[in-house]
Amino acid sequence: MSGLTARNQAGQSGLVAPKVDFQRITASASPGWTKPGDVSIVWIEVIGGGGGGGGGSNTPTDGGGAGGGGGAFASACYSADALPATLDVLIGAGGAAGGADADGTTGTDTEVHVSAGLTDAGKIILKAYGGGGGAGGEMENHASTAGRLGGSSLYGAGGGGSGGGQVNTNGGDGGAWASYTHGGGGTGGNSASPGQASAVAGTSRDFGCGDGGGGGPSYDGLGTSMHGAAGGSPGGGGGSGGAGWNQSAGGNGGAGARGEVRIWAW
Repeated sequence: MSGLTARNQAGQSGLVAPKVDFQRITASASPGWTKPGDVSIVWIEVIGGGGGGGGGSNTPTDGGGAGGGGGAFASACYSADALPATLDVLIGAGGAAGGADADGTTGTDTEVHVSAGLTDAGKIILKAYGGGGGAGGEMENHASTAGRLGGSSLYGAGGGGSGGGQVNTNGGDGGAWASYTHGGGGTGGNSASPGQASAVAGTSRDFGCGDGGGGGPSYDGLGTSMHGAAGGSPGGGGGSGGAGWNQSAGGNGGAGARGEVRIWAW
């Protein structure tokens, strides 16, 4: 047989490729990764936790909150001989959503470091920072006709959309992974009649990063949820809550998504 074949298939001719060991790590562990035997190259990707979206205000002088920032992405290639036998993994947590008129919290960092008891224990091999938390009740959203679109990133996770700032205004769409154009993530909530809809969570992925959650719409008197939506895993920022406009408490923000580590070895 010619062409690319797996190394563990004895007796095959042609170009022989090594068998790839892949591990997806979504929870902190010590050690979180053990170097396989008979490998020469290791590729590592890390994504930080997404920031939580801020809550919307209930006063006519403020407005919808700001969306949480998307977690950063980092990757690097290593010689297997340069890495220790085990690595500890710290997975960044997604930031908590802000309640009405309250800030969301910052997502925490994701990192891979040398395990305790080994030479250079604690030395960071690779790190990705968490996204910032969105501010609650942003004055700048007061006069907007709709929430702002979340920021996108070609590499990192999408940020959350901001909430609607005036009565009957829509939330902004979340930002998207693999894009430089704002929006494209979770759809912002719709307060227009007919067709009211709650904000939509950002898309989660097994590759790349998650999208930001949509921002909640402002008060419409029809019972539409003003809450922002959660960011998609890994790393998506939460959307923010819409404004209550002195008629109701503002909507809560959406939670940021956890981070992740992926390691290939061959």
